[in-house]
Amino acid sequence: MFEFVLQLVIATLLCSIASAQRGNTFYGVDYGINIYGCPSYETMRNDFSILKRYTNRVRMFGLGLCNQGEFAVRATQELGMRLYLTLWVDQNQGTFESEFRVLQSLLRRYNLHQNVDGIIVGSEVLYRGDAPLWLLLQYIDRVKEIADGVPVTTADTFNMISPELAAPLDFVMINIFSYWEGVHIDQAVDKFMQHYYETVNLIGGNKVVKVSETGWPSDGQNFGAAVASPENQSRYLREILCRTRREGIDLLWFSAIDEPYKRDVEGFFGVLDWATRSLKPNHNLQKMNTC
Repeated sequence: MFEFVLQLVIATLLCSIASAQRGNTFYGVDYGINIYGCPSYETMRNDFSILKRYTNRVRMFGLGLCNQGEFAVRATQELGMRLYLTLWVDQNQGTFESEFRVLQSLLRRYNLHQNVDGIIVGSEVLYRGDAPLWLLLQYIDRVKEIADGVPVTTADTFNMISPELAAPLDFVMINIFSYWEGVHIDQAVDKFMQHYYETVNLIGGNKVVKVSETGWPSDGQNFGAAVASPENQSRYLREILCRTRREGIDLLWFSAIDEPYKRDVEGFFGVLDWATRSLKPNHNLQKMNTC
């Protein structure tokens, strides 16, 4: 019996080590940039090479600003990584038109089929009230017309998803933040799963639902019963990774790296430290890879 248990422990450790070596701790991570201090191509490529230790997939939040769309395509294709591209959409329809032209250029000059898992039209557009549903659907249709078969979707908070919005999407992407709902860490993952399956049931269960953003801050202000701390970030990260792996849910962690240029708590959602570009001290890679 002892030998069997020992073998099981060794096998589990080897599995977690192999998982880390393959860089698949995360299905993917969200990568934000400081648009007021644009990163160079070399900086972005270096960040991606570091992130590749933990994941093989990144998601961007825009195309044109700071040339981030082209930088991301180049870097991920050179590094053999997967990518989600996002067209930024706000209240100014000219913003979409500009992003649309950048996408057209990328489609002409790069083989996006090589590594782009999806083109996301807008991030939380309905939640912020930046465009009505009918206009967002027009944007989605226009992108689908030129996407050459690359899957097209949008990303919004779970409570903004409707059957009408989901209908033209190749798959659905939702954001779920138990922290921003003020949920105590003890109930955070259960609340996440509740909202996830509410969305699945709402759209009839006939489309894949992926999570475009979830996370927990390691510092900053508390929100209701949700406490921002290194311990709670580490706990939420471990528990949500374990739960979503077990249930076969594709999840993008928000965010890859701390963003100190953002306001207060919003700058501390990263899994990597801004200054060192290494895992924050509160995270243990072996525990992140083992349920």
